[in-house]
Amino acid sequence: MNRRLLTWAIFVLLSGAATAFAQQKVFIDWDHKVDFSGYRTYAWAEIKNRAPSELTHKRILDFTDEQLASKGLRKVDSNPDLYLVYNAGTQLVSELYDPNYVPWASGGENVSETVLRLKATLVIDLVDAGKKQLVFRGIAKDTVSEDPQQNAKKVKKAVENIFKRYPPK
Repeated sequence: MNRRLLTWAIFVLLSGAATAFAQQKVFIDWDHKVDFSGYRTYAWAEIKNRAPSELTHKRILDFTDEQLASKGLRKVDSNPDLYLVYNAGTQLVSELYDPNYVPWASGGENVSETVLRLKATLVIDLVDAGKKQLVFRGIAKDTVSEDPQQNAKKVKKAVENIFKRYPPK
């Protein structure tokens, strides 16, 4: 009996961990007619919808620079192959939450409550500098934490996930 209880406890913990890690959603889109092998340099364009925190803004720039450097792109001051721009925003979202909901249990009383969560969206665009056309877009969405260090990790993970499939094949 103790072994069965331990197995269920591990299952519940792993299910909760999977849910926690699955919160971040990343979407990628690109111009399928573009040959990305010709892009070697980039520069940041003017960012109009910056992250609300200066620290987060700097992290987005730094993490993106790191990712692009690892992909063989070089940051330049003039005449880039690509312009980069990001947009960041937050939205307060109400969600229905039932702390007692157990999918495999039947019966019992469901107690639901509405919870307000701050959701963040990060959009990173790569624009062909010569044609002035969008060639790659990455969008990451996640819930904002109360812990700034946790948010820094989420931003890093979002940027990594956006550029995981760059250049597209």
